[in-house]
Amino acid sequence: MVSRICPQVLFSQHILLVVGLAGVVRGEHPRLEWDSGTRRLLVEGAVYGRMRELADGTLLAVTERQRTVVVLRSGDGGRTWTEPAVVVTWEHGVPANPELCVLADGGVLLFWNERPTVQGGPHPFTIRMARSRDGGKTWTPRGEAVFTAGNTTATACWEPAAIETAPGEVRLFFARGRPG
Repeated sequence: MVSRICPQVLFSQHILLVVGLAGVVRGEHPRLEWDSGTRRLLVEGAVYGRMRELADGTLLAVTERQRTVVVLRSGDGGRTWTEPAVVVTWEHGVPANPELCVLADGGVLLFWNERPTVQGGPHPFTIRMARSRDGGKTWTPRGEAVFTAGNTTATACWEPAAIETAPGEVRLFFARGRPG
């Protein structure tokens, strides 16, 4: 059980990430080689995809799509996938930058960034979280935000990323605009 989440601000720049299956070639100069034959489109119109492997070999993929966050599962190494299951929607903007954190106890945490449609309006940028105890089949959202920032892009929070540093302790990192 997660007993403590420690939000930590991480200033960052946007980085373009290429996602696919790869293998490490070992030797004097190790390198990563992409297997172009394994590329496939999992979710039409999706952005910001992430993937994690669970202890039992199940793959979980998470992405944002059309103002939702969806999760897919694969039990055969990525050859086949479940249909995208909507885990998060937000009527006041976009749930963005979803990120998975696999815990030592087998649980999975899903973090995302709520980005309000109306800048300077009543809804702030937040980092939120949901938890799965069954390998990503079902999710329970945390009632309150993990972190609340301002309500403009200048005072926003972005791109959560988490690691479990000890059983029951999760370190959460994210980018942050000016406090305010």
